[in-house]
Amino acid sequence: MNKLRSTFLTFCAALVATASIATLNMANAATAEDLDRDSRQALQTLYKTEPVGCIGPCLRA
Repeated sequence: MNKLRSTFLTFCAALVATASIATLNMANAATAEDLDRDSRQALQTLYKTEPVGCIGPCLRA
């Protein structure tokens, strides 16, 4: 009975380790094109919501 339990726990530990390694490999960083697109969109939103002359001088700390 202890041998079966030990084998089962070893199998579970190996399964969890394999699943966590597989999950880590799925993480992807944003591409340069994605970053450029997002930054352009953020800048356009800023220009639309703030007067052009107020972007620098009107900032508050």
